[in-house]
Amino acid sequence: MRHTAAHLLAHAVVDLYGPEVKLAIGPAIDNGFYYDFLKSTPFVPEDLPRIEERMRELITQCMPLAATRRTAPLVVETASRAHAALETDAAADQPALQDASPRP
Repeated sequence: MRHTAAHLLAHAVVDLYGPEVKLAIGPAIDNGFYYDFLKSTPFVPEDLPRIEERMRELITQCMPLAATRRTAPLVVETASRAHAALETDAAADQPALQDASPRP
C-alpha cells in the first residue's frame, strides 16, 4: 500500500507541476513513505492540499495495478521516458526493483 501511495504522489505532482519536476526515489518506509523531487521552486505547505486533492482524484480513476519485477536497465529506460532523471541514477545501481503501480 505504501509503495503504491508513493507512486500516486509522484503521479499527482507531475500532473500538477509538469515534467520539469524531476523524480528521485519514493520508497515505502516503516511508518509511511516519501518521495524526493527536484523542482525549480521549493514546495511550500500551501501546495499540500492541492497535491492531496489530485491524489484523491487519481484514486477515483481506479487505475489497474500490476506488480512486476524489473531489471535496473528497464527501470532506467522507463524513468528516462518519464523525465525522472534522478530516479535513473538511483536505479542504475540496483540489480532488480519491484514496481506495483502505474507510472506518472
